[in-house]
Amino acid sequence: MGIRNVILLLFSLFLFSSNVLSKGINDKNWINRHDIKEIRSIFDRIETGIKNKELTIRKKEFPYLKPYKPTLKMAFFNKKNVICKYVEEMGSDDSAIKIEYYYDNLKVLRFVFITGGAVNGTRLEHRLYFDSYGKRIWEIREIVEGSGYSFPHEWPEEEIVRNPEKAFNG
Repeated sequence: MGIRNVILLLFSLFLFSSNVLSKGINDKNWINRHDIKEIRSIFDRIETGIKNKELTIRKKEFPYLKPYKPTLKMAFFNKKNVICKYVEEMGSDDSAIKIEYYYDNLKVLRFVFITGGAVNGTRLEHRLYFDSYGKRIWEIREIVEGSGYSFPHEWPEEEIVRNPEKAFNG
């Protein structure tokens, strides 16, 4: 392979990689992307199922033992007895959060919606979006009200529930 062919190959790879990277998700395009719309469709389907009482709900309540250990767990089961939404509520002396997880028909985590509040008046909304393989593709954290609190800027992977059956029964 001559030097000319090597240069052409490198140039082609550069153009290809630039084109791929330019199609990534960002602040300007995320809301209109097909993968985000698909996730919103899953969310809407599950919430409609809840509203229409098409899903079975099971709840478990726990006494407050230590900060950020769940005091409430809720699982929403579809007609195939598979969890499509899982919720945990937890808190501490000065803050509380509710984490809602949404799963597709293949049991893959697709969306997480976190709401939280603190005694200083801060209110948080945090959204995490996942592709059809469960890979995090987008995250939005917004302080809706107040001066802020020590809620994470990026939600830690180790705190994300990927197996709702295990979390609900554990």
